Amino acid sequence: MNIEIIRNTLYKAYLEDFNVFCQNLGGANAEVMGAILQFEADRRTINITINSFGTELSKDDRTRLFPTFGLLHPDVSMKLGKAEDVDAVVAACAPYGVSSDCFLRLDCRFSPFFLLLSPPKAIRQDV
Repeated sequence: MNIEIIRNTLYKAYLEDFNVFCQNLGGANAEVMGAILQFEADRRTINITINSFGTELSKDDRTRLFPTFGLLHPDVSMKLGKAEDVDAVVAACAPYGVSSDCFLRLDCRFSPFFLLLSPPKAIRQDV
C-alpha cells in the first residue's frame, strides 16, 4: 500500500504544479489545459475515494491525496474525504451532474466525457 500512497502523492504534486504552470501561461493555454486538468483532478479524487474503501488508508490520509483544485474542490472533496461507501460518493457528486452510472466502471465511464472535452479545447491551442 505504501507505494500507492507515494505514487498518488507524486501525481497530486504533478497535477497541481502543472495546473499552476498552465494558469501562469494565460490565454487559450490556461483555458484549454485548465479545463482538462480540472477534469483529471476531479476524476482522480473520485477514483482515490472509491479505491480506498476496504483498505487501511485512513480518511485523513485519503483526503491528503486529493488534488487541491478542480470543479469538485473543496465542497465535494470534503464530503468524499468522509465517505464510507459508493452511495455516499454518488450522493456527494450528484448535484454536480455526475451520475451514478459513472461509478460502475469509473475509468471507462469517464473516457467519453474526456474525449468530448478535449477536441473542442484542443482546437483553441496556440501554435
